[in-house]
Amino acid sequence: MHLPDRQRMDMTFDKGNAFVLVLNGDHGWVKRGGETKDLEAAVLAYSKQNLYGDLVVSLTPLADKSYTLSLVPDEKIGERVVSGVKVTHAGHADMHLYFDKNTGLLSKSVHRLKRSGADKEVEQAILYDEYQDFDGLKRPTQLRVLMDGQLYIESNYYGYRLSEKLDDKVFERP
Repeated sequence: MHLPDRQRMDMTFDKGNAFVLVLNGDHGWVKRGGETKDLEAAVLAYSKQNLYGDLVVSLTPLADKSYTLSLVPDEKIGERVVSGVKVTHAGHADMHLYFDKNTGLLSKSVHRLKRSGADKEVEQAILYDEYQDFDGLKRPTQLRVLMDGQLYIESNYYGYRLSEKLDDKVFERP
């Protein structure tokens, strides 16, 4: 990821199927089964909404005065009590971030977005678990994505690589 507007995901699934999805500003492409295609407009819009969510979850832009933060009621995730913050920014749906009261680590993010191919918005919640230390940063190694309360994706991360700058070629279409 090179926030705020570039991301590359190389994903391999349980059965060995793989694909690459790249966002590069207002453009995007996907490579699946050796074939590369531009992202359809709806998929591009959905992917950009998710990338904005990744930006907010990084917490780095929240000191900017263009973001408004306000408290929301505490919640429970399993046995953990989490404190909530609503993030508002012009041109984007509000997001709620929930932090574990004991560790201070992000436990959950929630925002509404329009999924590609859908006529209505859905509530996307992401649960962050199993934090580990990577190069001095605590990062979640387990994510669960819920769409309107139903499990949509469950993923595990086995490592993170931090780079100060990514080569532009990482985001170029082959």
